[in-house]
Amino acid sequence: MTRILCLAGALALVTACSSSGDKADKAKARRGDKDWAKLPLKRVNAVAKKVPFTIELPDGLEKSVDSIQVSWHFPGERRFVTPRVAVNISELPPPLTMKDAVSRSLIMSKKDTVKAKRAVDGGFLVVHHNAKKSKINATVHLKLSDKRTLYCNASQSRGGGIPNADAIMDWLAKICTTVKL
Repeated sequence: MTRILCLAGALALVTACSSSGDKADKAKARRGDKDWAKLPLKRVNAVAKKVPFTIELPDGLEKSVDSIQVSWHFPGERRFVTPRVAVNISELPPPLTMKDAVSRSLIMSKKDTVKAKRAVDGGFLVVHHNAKKSKINATVHLKLSDKRTLYCNASQSRGGGIPNADAIMDWLAKICTTVKL
């Protein structure tokens, strides 16, 4: 009888541990732990404020268009844990220097750390993150004219930090640097 009770208790413990592990694994996957940087990109055509352009994006993104911008996000996923991409046309002069581009990129995030900054064909790229790497951002500023700028902004936010944040920042920068007029 004792052996049966011990065997039943051990079986219950194994079942409880394996089912709680399954729940923890599913909860972890739902929290945005996917390594987005592994997704391949493909070229798509789009238009923002009557300006046609191409950009390379991962498959499966849902497109949204309004009077200000065209943007993409992963449908069915929690929007605050998945990458988002937006392209808009500003009626402001483009930044003339890297310092101007960094200043514009950090306007809402003055305490962020700049991970990368470089000139790109027709403009500037600025990549930055907050202290916990729970908010990461890549912005490309492209000159359309002396009075207009195309901005590509690719970002991801996730409380507690973004898994593989450095690779994701590189991937987001790659997305925005593929914009071609």
